[in-house]
Amino acid sequence: MRKGTLHNPWWPVLILLLSAFAPAARADTTPPADPFAKGSRYWSIAGAVSRKPALASIALAQAMVSYYLVDDVAIECGGQVGYADSQRTSAGALGGPEFGTRWHFAKGERWSTYVEGLVGAVYQRHPLTQSSLRFNFDLQGGGGATYHASNNTVLAGGVRVHHLSNARVHGKEQNLGYDAPMLYLELLRSF
Repeated sequence: MRKGTLHNPWWPVLILLLSAFAPAARADTTPPADPFAKGSRYWSIAGAVSRKPALASIALAQAMVSYYLVDDVAIECGGQVGYADSQRTSAGALGGPEFGTRWHFAKGERWSTYVEGLVGAVYQRHPLTQSSLRFNFDLQGGGGATYHASNNTVLAGGVRVHHLSNARVHGKEQNLGYDAPMLYLELLRSF
C-alpha cells in the first residue's frame, strides 16, 4: 500500500476531528425565537462619533456587556475610550466607565427598534475649553435598530444625543456644556 492514500491510519482521525468542528464552522443564519428574552446576555463593541463644530469632534470606541432582566429590557455595563479634537485647547484621549439600559419596543423576525440611555464618567487628557475641567459626566440617550445577522450575532446602529458636563462642580463658569448628535454602529454577540 502506498503512503498518502486513504488507507493511511491517520485519515480516520483527521476526518473525525474535521467532522467534530464542522458544525461550529457553519453559521446558523436562522434568528432565535426571542433574542432579547429574559436571561439573554450579549457583549458588544461600538464605534461612535459626535461633533459640535464650535467646540470639538469626539470619536469613541465602546465595549459593553448586556443582561436582559426581563423580556426586551437590558442593563448595560462597560466602558469607553476615545479621542477629542477640541477647537479651543489641545486634542487628546478620553475614557471612563459607562452604565445604562436598553428597551426593545418593536420587533420583527430579524429586526428590532429600541431606545436607550447611558451615563458615564469621563476623564480627558485635555479639557475641551480653558475654563472647563478634565473630569466630566457623560450622558447619551437615543434610539436605534438591530438586525439579526445570525443566531448569535446582532448588528445595531442609531443616533444618540451626546452630553458632556461636569455638573458645575466648580461653578457655572467651568462647566463646558458639550451637546451634539452622536452616530454609532455596534456589533453584539450572545454568550
